[in-house]
Amino acid sequence: MQTDRIAQLLSEADADQPSPPLHDDLARRVRRRRARHRAVRGATALLLIVTIGALSVRMLSTPRPTPIAVAPPDPAQLRLQCARLDNQAVLYERVADLILLNERAVATSRTLSLEASADDPADVQLERSALILLRQGSRLMEHPQTKDQAVDLYRQIVRLFPRTRGGQQAKKKLDEISSNSAAWRKEQS
Repeated sequence: MQTDRIAQLLSEADADQPSPPLHDDLARRVRRRRARHRAVRGATALLLIVTIGALSVRMLSTPRPTPIAVAPPDPAQLRLQCARLDNQAVLYERVADLILLNERAVATSRTLSLEASADDPADVQLERSALILLRQGSRLMEHPQTKDQAVDLYRQIVRLFPRTRGGQQAKKKLDEISSNSAAWRKEQS
């Protein structure tokens, strides 16, 4: 309904106004406008061609980097480098094993010290002595030069304190060391 009203108003407004006069030079105006459009299109195309030409000249005049000749690697040097990397990997693996072993020892000693019975002072003292020696063995295991001393200390703990938790833990450590040594010997052969 609203659109009908708007349409009616528009048609009344058109009827009231006379049609615009036609200019005598209308054809000349159309030709001039067309000529201007052609000139703008031509100038744009010319600018595009000049830009592309300038870029291509610049790219062609820029010297290309010459490839650097790389000498083939020496097999002996590569073998030497691989051997060094293998040795480093073995060393890092040993350090990681020692860190894990030390962490287990610390966790075990905390557990054992909390679980020691307070009923008999002699049992408490035996547990403490075993734990002190166990910690000493863990410190000795941190250094490859003192590993044999640590193994001897663990054997001594097992022999002197067989019924304590520290003695049981030392036995477990000896079992781990022997299994790790067997696995390491298999890898080496």
